[in-house]
Amino acid sequence: MRQREGKLSTKITMPLLAAMLLILVITTFILFKNTKMTVEQTISNFSMNTAKNIASGLDTKTFENFLDTPVESDDYWKLREQLGDYQVKSGAAYVYILNEKNKAITILVDGSPKDAEDAAEIGSPTTGTTYEDVEPALKGGTASTDIINDPQYGKYLSAFAPIKGKNNEVIGILGVDIMAEDVGAIQNHVISHSLPLYLSILLLLVVGTSALLFFYTKSRLAPLSVISKTAREIQNGELEKAEQLINGLVIKGNDEIKHVGESFKSMTERIKRLLAHIADISGHLVQTSEQLSADVHSAKGSNKNIFRKIDNIAEGSKSNLQQSEESVRAMEEMAIGIQKIADSSSSVSESSNDVTKTVEASDQDIVKVIDEIQGVETSITETANKLKNMINQVDEISQITKVITDISNQTNLLSLNATIEATRAGEHGKGFAVVAEEVRKLAEKSKFSAEEISRLINDFTHTTHSVISDMNESTGKAHKGTEAVMHTGAMFTSILNSVQKVNEEIQEVSAVTEQLSAGSEEIFASLEQFSTITKQTAKDTIDVANASKEELTQMDKIEETTIILKEFAEKLEESVAMFK
Repeated sequence: MRQREGKLSTKITMPLLAAMLLILVITTFILFKNTKMTVEQTISNFSMNTAKNIASGLDTKTFENFLDTPVESDDYWKLREQLGDYQVKSGAAYVYILNEKNKAITILVDGSPKDAEDAAEIGSPTTGTTYEDVEPALKGGTASTDIINDPQYGKYLSAFAPIKGKNNEVIGILGVDIMAEDVGAIQNHVISHSLPLYLSILLLLVVGTSALLFFYTKSRLAPLSVISKTAREIQNGELEKAEQLINGLVIKGNDEIKHVGESFKSMTERIKRLLAHIADISGHLVQTSEQLSADVHSAKGSNKNIFRKIDNIAEGSKSNLQQSEESVRAMEEMAIGIQKIADSSSSVSESSNDVTKTVEASDQDIVKVIDEIQGVETSITETANKLKNMINQVDEISQITKVITDISNQTNLLSLNATIEATRAGEHGKGFAVVAEEVRKLAEKSKFSAEEISRLINDFTHTTHSVISDMNESTGKAHKGTEAVMHTGAMFTSILNSVQKVNEEIQEVSAVTEQLSAGSEEIFASLEQFSTITKQTAKDTIDVANASKEELTQMDKIEETTIILKEFAEKLEESVAMFK
């Protein structure tokens, strides 16, 4: 059992140890990558600072003069000598000045010695530098590239800084190439000195933690050995020994193992009490099964007598059921007939109501028609009176036109006399003759207009007299129509009274029929309920008879079961006796 505990401790410790080793490997990898990136970043920062310092110490005035005439002049050689001096002092592999035009990068001056054959020509393109590499420097900042592995020059890193003029504008880019062949050696040096120490510390921590965890787990799992032995003793039937083992177990702490030990201790006590209780019950069960067997035998005889009596009652219930079904069918037919009469009465009542509503609506329409005809008759009479008044006014206008005609005739005579007198007056009467002529023309126009008005008045008077005659005739017809409609309205009123009386009588007949139908339905429902109850009684009686029969069968089975139960109780006593 101790070997099993050791395996359990190992199973718990080994995954944790594997996790720690995995964390150690991941941490080592991160440390390695971090060290490499830190070394590269340090060299990059150093290169950018070098480029910045050289750019700030450069003779910008000489460079501006060279930019005005970019040829191999004294300014060119002076710049080249200065760059060569900085190249030697800083230890850089290559120092040079770049120019950018339309995102194309070219070399203007480099720090090669004067007699060097590989010195860059003015305006020669760069081999590894792009616009993106120098873009931060063009904006006034510094920049650097990653380590470049060039087949011709080897590994190097380029850094760039802006060359600013007197107005602080960027007039060029200073480039510094630092050889990176030693970067790997520096990285290996840093890693070889720091990484082993770090790994040793981590490994010691992992081993120490794993050992502590193993022993702690083993000590915490020790109580499980006692619990396992207790379970074996229970399995072998040695309850006394199991109880002694579990009661002697002392568990420190307040974790799951302590809870398991306490639960197992409680379970052992309960098993002991349960077995004692089962032994007591099995003894009573043997006695009870013997008494039950005797009672079942007695009840079996009583059930046989009950079955015979219930069978007789079931036969009588079947006869009552047939009679009740015949009564229900007869009452159902009578209820259907009464219901048909009630439905017909309801239909007639509804039709009568519709007729009543129609007659009432027609009576109201006739009253409206009478009112409208009387209104038309009144309107025609009033219109005729107004036309008569209009004719009188037209006669007055006719008299006025006659007066206008007489005045026109007299004016015409006066104008004629005035013309004659003007002729007698000779030269002095010419102007008066013209006026007299105009007055004569005006009088003739007035006479013509008055005659035209008189003619129109005569036509209007003739037409108006014709209209008045027609309106008088229409008034007579409207009066006769009013009398006829009023007579029709009186007849409709009489019909309405008759229809309402007939409708009231039909409603009374319908109500009585409905009451009769409701009564027959209640009687039918009562008979149907009685029939249902009779059916259910007969069914229940038959079911009781069948149940009694089944109960007799069950009694036989119970008698057999009591025998089996007695045997089972005896075996249970033997099984409980196995536990000490």
